[in-house]
Amino acid sequence: MRRRILLIGFLGFCSATLVSIGSPRLTRPLGELVEAARSMGAGDLDRPIPIGRADEVGFLARTLEEARGRLAERTGP
Repeated sequence: MRRRILLIGFLGFCSATLVSIGSPRLTRPLGELVEAARSMGAGDLDRPIPIGRADEVGFLARTLEEARGRLAERTGP
């Protein structure tokens, strides 16, 4: 019984370590999109949103860039 508990604890620790290592790959691009959205909300429509991914985060970036472009067209120079 003690071995099972130690094994489960070790596997949980390994899983948590792997998740924490992969976390910046997701949080960094999301942070950049949050900053871009805040910038757009403050009225800065000149800065394009970088799109460098083909996953859900990339889809969100493309959608945000389309919205930025449409808003920039409506407000004019």
